[in-house]
Amino acid sequence: MRVEEMNAQELRETTAYHDTILFTFCGLTQRPSHLPIGSSWFIIRKIRDTLEQRLGGRVLTIPVQGVDLAGDDNAFFSLPQEQFCALLQESIRAFLRYLPINYVVLLSDSLHKEQAFFEAFSNTSMKTTSFVWWRDGLDIETDAYVPSGEHDTSLMLTIAKGLVDVDQKSADRLKANRATAQAGEKYLQQVSNRLQMAVETLWNQKY
Repeated sequence: MRVEEMNAQELRETTAYHDTILFTFCGLTQRPSHLPIGSSWFIIRKIRDTLEQRLGGRVLTIPVQGVDLAGDDNAFFSLPQEQFCALLQESIRAFLRYLPINYVVLLSDSLHKEQAFFEAFSNTSMKTTSFVWWRDGLDIETDAYVPSGEHDTSLMLTIAKGLVDVDQKSADRLKANRATAQAGEKYLQQVSNRLQMAVETLWNQKY
């Protein structure tokens, strides 16, 4: 279920079946001119909402937070790693007042956020897993992923076509002119399937 759509009483009443939280973080960053600043936000939100539709009976999903880690000059909102970790820790403590959380999942666009996530929960008994959408969902190696390239652009053509300007020169430079909405649909399905599998694998771990 989506926590932003629930009231406090409804949250308390879900304690019998909600034992998993999905945190979602992405960057709001300067992009080449063919994509909007919030491209990662749109992509992550769509993946998050798809998982909620599939597993929302057990997974409580948190709204997408447009936050990056300090050091990215293109980011509009960023935090030092220690503050990012503290944000995660304080958030989980708040939800533990309502729910017996056993599993915590991070869905993000960044290996750096993944590192901070594992640091934040290194001293907890809760089971954790991280899912970086392009690496874990599409099997793209770190040095092969091209931000704002064909994969990002294809997904945006599927999710928010009206915000994509495929005629811009930047699209040609990043090979994003190869992007299609059909490819975006395929990528979205693949990423969503693999995220669901990752969560279900987490549930199979002995607690």
